[in-house]
Amino acid sequence: MASFNPAGFHALTPGNEVVAAYSERVAARTFLVTGASPTSIGCTTATFLAGAKPAAIILVARSASKLAETTAAVTAIDSNVYVLPVVIDLSSMASVRQGAETILSDARISSIDVVINNAAIMAGPYEKSPDGIELQFATCHIGHFLLTLLLAPKLRASAEGGRVVNVSSSGHRKVNFTGVADYDPLFEYKSYEQWDGYGNAKLANILFTKGLVARGFQSYSLHPGSVYSSLGTRINNDFESATKAFHNVPDMEDFQPFKTLQEGPNTQLVAALRPASEIPNGSYYFQCQIGEPSALARDESGELTKKLWDISEKVVGQKFD
Repeated sequence: MASFNPAGFHALTPGNEVVAAYSERVAARTFLVTGASPTSIGCTTATFLAGAKPAAIILVARSASKLAETTAAVTAIDSNVYVLPVVIDLSSMASVRQGAETILSDARISSIDVVINNAAIMAGPYEKSPDGIELQFATCHIGHFLLTLLLAPKLRASAEGGRVVNVSSSGHRKVNFTGVADYDPLFEYKSYEQWDGYGNAKLANILFTKGLVARGFQSYSLHPGSVYSSLGTRINNDFESATKAFHNVPDMEDFQPFKTLQEGPNTQLVAALRPASEIPNGSYYFQCQIGEPSALARDESGELTKKLWDISEKVVGQKFD
């Protein structure tokens, strides 16, 4: 396949144009998308991928009825695509393990080429997951950490060794602390504020990416931009609190126009499909182009990434090398 120059992609490029440009990197491959509920960029990601003849799409969401809607939307695009809907509540490790076993035991899924960890919750009051973990961190990071690594055998069976795309956010820039000793992603010592909680979870997405790269995977993180979707249902005081939270955050990317659901998946599709030879492994994307995350997320010493990985393994009760 001839290399496609991504310079023409921008904040408002429709996601289906990205898929069309990289259609040969979709055909006959298997994708997994979390957060695949209707009216989400996960659903739109899946339907756009379906238009380029993938072998299979694994859809992950909390609700069986919503998964049925997304499955119908995908098969309406191409009924020849094998769709595996899997109910997983990412905030529950038991649910993640059960869902992973469903995927691992499916004879039609011999390998997984790309995992797109898209699911998230955003802000809201302090809550604990079924496992007693702060809910945003549990859903946005721990669930994806456990699911991805349980599926590692299927990823490694891919011809290219498997790729993991972690959908972060510019909200990771809200997190500010002085050093690795102060990193408290479980909120064991520091007080909780909803946007700090969100930023903490999104920082973890980027550090998780770095940890995956260190273990031989292709992995990329990204800020998808602001998208009209169902994500913000937990936000206190609507978007007024978000504006106040991020107005004076140093190093924040410029706010862009809100994207439609057709534009919303564009950056994660670039991260999922762009040939590895064109981009340094572990890169962070913003508005379809390579960006630069915060200094904490860059973690040049690697200490934060190691601490997060160690904490994550302790929480899930399992080592992943």
